[in-house]
Amino acid sequence: DAIREHGWNFDPAYRAYLENSPIWKTSYFGKGHALASFESNYKLINEYKLDQLNWFDFYLSRRYNNGPIRIRGAKSIDSDELVFFDVDVESTLQGKVAGVVTSSPANMELSEVVVVEDAIVESDISKEILNKKSVKPRTNFAETAFFYPQLKTDAQGNVQFSFTAPESLTRWNVKLLAHTQDLYFGGFDTTAVTQKDLMVQMNLPRFVRRSDKLTLSANVINLTDGKLDVKVNFELINPETDKAIVLKDNAVRTVALNANETKVVEWEVSEFSDHELVVCKIIAESGDFSDGEQKYLPVLPDKVLVTESMPMIIRGGQTRTFNFRSLTENLSKVDTRNLAVEFTANPAWYAVQALPTLSQPDADNALSLFTAYYTNSLAGFIASSNPKIAKVFDQWKNAKGSREALLSNLEKNQELKNMLLEETPWVMAAKDETEQKRQIALLFDLNMQKNQAQQYLDKLLKLQRPDGGFAWFEGMTSSRYITLEIMLNLARLDKMTGADLLTSHLSPLTSALKYLDLEISRDFDQLKKYNKDYQKQNCIDNSQLFYLHMRSEYPEIPVAEFAREAHAFYSAQAEKYWTSFTLYGKAMMAVVAQRNGKTKIADQIMKSLRENALKTDEFGMYWAKNTAGYFWNERPVAIQAAMIEAFNETGASQAEIDEMKIWLLKQKQTQRWDSPVASVNAIHALLLQGTDWLANNSEVKITVGNQLLMPETKEAGTGYFKQSIPLQTIRPEMGNVTISTIERVTPSHPLNKFANEQTTPGHPLNQSSIGWGAMYWQYYQDIDKVQGQSNALKVTKKLFVKQGNSMLPLEQTQLKKGDKVITRLVVTTDRNLEFVALKDLRASCFEPVNQLSGCEWKESLCYYQTTKDASTQFFFSFLPKGTYVFEYEMWTNNAGTFTSGIATIQ
Repeated sequence: DAIREHGWNFDPAYRAYLENSPIWKTSYFGKGHALASFESNYKLINEYKLDQLNWFDFYLSRRYNNGPIRIRGAKSIDSDELVFFDVDVESTLQGKVAGVVTSSPANMELSEVVVVEDAIVESDISKEILNKKSVKPRTNFAETAFFYPQLKTDAQGNVQFSFTAPESLTRWNVKLLAHTQDLYFGGFDTTAVTQKDLMVQMNLPRFVRRSDKLTLSANVINLTDGKLDVKVNFELINPETDKAIVLKDNAVRTVALNANETKVVEWEVSEFSDHELVVCKIIAESGDFSDGEQKYLPVLPDKVLVTESMPMIIRGGQTRTFNFRSLTENLSKVDTRNLAVEFTANPAWYAVQALPTLSQPDADNALSLFTAYYTNSLAGFIASSNPKIAKVFDQWKNAKGSREALLSNLEKNQELKNMLLEETPWVMAAKDETEQKRQIALLFDLNMQKNQAQQYLDKLLKLQRPDGGFAWFEGMTSSRYITLEIMLNLARLDKMTGADLLTSHLSPLTSALKYLDLEISRDFDQLKKYNKDYQKQNCIDNSQLFYLHMRSEYPEIPVAEFAREAHAFYSAQAEKYWTSFTLYGKAMMAVVAQRNGKTKIADQIMKSLRENALKTDEFGMYWAKNTAGYFWNERPVAIQAAMIEAFNETGASQAEIDEMKIWLLKQKQTQRWDSPVASVNAIHALLLQGTDWLANNSEVKITVGNQLLMPETKEAGTGYFKQSIPLQTIRPEMGNVTISTIERVTPSHPLNKFANEQTTPGHPLNQSSIGWGAMYWQYYQDIDKVQGQSNALKVTKKLFVKQGNSMLPLEQTQLKKGDKVITRLVVTTDRNLEFVALKDLRASCFEPVNQLSGCEWKESLCYYQTTKDASTQFFFSFLPKGTYVFEYEMWTNNAGTFTSGIATIQ
């Protein structure tokens, strides 16, 4: 009940409700609608009341009368139809429930009430002196008394049943419900208390660690009216041998208890180091009275498996040396369990593996159908025009779902994680991703692609409205934004694949363009109507800029005559006010200006973008202000893809474009691309602009210490491999890792204008690609000796003791039982991350205040928090770049000396 009260509702009676008069609406016309309502005529009639009994201020509500039985109906019943009952609680305490009213006068009306008093289970132990061996400790501490009731009736129609109660000394909720076949029913709530004249109750923590020193306390309670001299004996038992463990502290305590008095006895227990589980047994005896408890106590190791990692990133044609300083300095001080290296030589293939995610629509809406059409058309063109890529697909297919190629990235390397995927909320996300990757063979089946692409295009065209615009779902009005997205990316697809959609689908495309021309014309008409100073002000927003961007993809189809004035006005506005645009807006304007022959403006925009760009060896070229927002033009992946298009359109070098592709690819390392449209844009930018990374054959040479790694197998395409180093060969110098790449680019990609260039080592193209990996070191270490370490991701932990309205650091105060302790976890990340798990181990003396798991909203984040016996865990589906503080409260529940836990984040 302290967590959540139990409650049930049983009310099978049917109730008919009269519907109100309907409200009439007219049909929808254009952008607005009219609403017509009809007034009702009301006629007053006298209120109809049934006769009521005078209860003389006697209330039947449970609020005033503890738990009445109320049987509802409309007629009298005989006494054999009305059920009364006795409850007999049988347990090892030999208890019984008393005080049940069983009188059943004949011909009782249904309004009569039978009240059952609170039941007390009383001790009925024989009066003989019980020695230690004859005292059977209580061991069944279940929280629910579950039983199949066997009902017995007597001659008067009273019902009796009995059940065995668990052996906890506590108050129980008893809830009863009875009904007839024709659904006359009654309910009853009461409580039953299980207790003895002499009781002993241990205060055990949920667990201990092997090095803990526990001050175990137990309450000894005298409920008799006389004084008792009680002998209390404590035993620690090894469950494997069923033999007592020798304790340093004397196991026997003697305590004098006055009538109805409770006292606490304590033992210093530290003999946990050689066990994984112990049994705590306590017996209290005094003359005719005795009691005992026996409970299991888990013993956790005071060593933890620590996984340290050293990220390694290298550019094409580079040689770099990485130093794993923690490994070289501390290898001899810990118990090493594993040293592994993983590396992906060509991560660009992860963009190809993302294609099956988009190949089937998740709903029959315009964006999903278009994305599926786009993906199948692009996949078909890639597979038919690039023999090398098709060969890689065949290798993945023949691998029959091998973990290297077709498993979700969340599922890989479980042995290097301190939390299994099955313990996280994302287990289904991983299964979905694995299934999508396994569909890659189907995606690149040419016959299937052609059929599916046409099928999705046909469905998409059915969503085109008579005005030419595309609706999001069937039956909806035309959506300007969705029509713009479809028309822009159809033009891109046409350029890439040479499908010549304008010839095969001229009518729907020109109809859509006419719809968009009409929308821009309406914008201009509204502007002139309501803003007389429109010529002197900045009156363009992202919608009009998106239109100009899309329209520049169709130079062969002229702007409709009625929209030419609007087109010219907004083009002039864009050229004049581009400095106030967002990053996405500037990228679009650079493309528009370049295509309109305004090269000077395009150069100015590109100069501004270059001046505000950041460049790092790890992330390449990107923009710090490219952060996520709520609107379509505020998605980081889509913005970076737009930047790449702008740089490519204005004649930037391939090396510069490749620097931007590195940032885009790095997002794929730590996140899922966030939407179908963003994924389409990212795939377009990665695969079809800049240098052809898929055609690179990167040979990676990795030397660990003086040992050259020779992996037996590598994943096709990505070149991914993982290799563990035998334990007996691990040396401190292996913390020095040297990686070098030699790339040979083959002229195989038909979409790249550099495809016919022969590339040799030293060619500038060799510097474009990127490879990444990491070294993982796993070892056992005493919890109190674990050193914090961090790279791009960092967590720190600090404990505070709450005193009134203030908090003091734990090291500045003396902790005692009953204190409230605050755990503060500070998380810092230098990039956006998805699927982040934070696990904080607790000392065994602490009991969390919040026992319920669930979603929390703090620090502008939504995350899932769950309480386990030995830890509190946090799960973040998305953790943006920044610093976050998370806190949770605990009570100090036991005295002693305890090993505190560490916090880990991955």
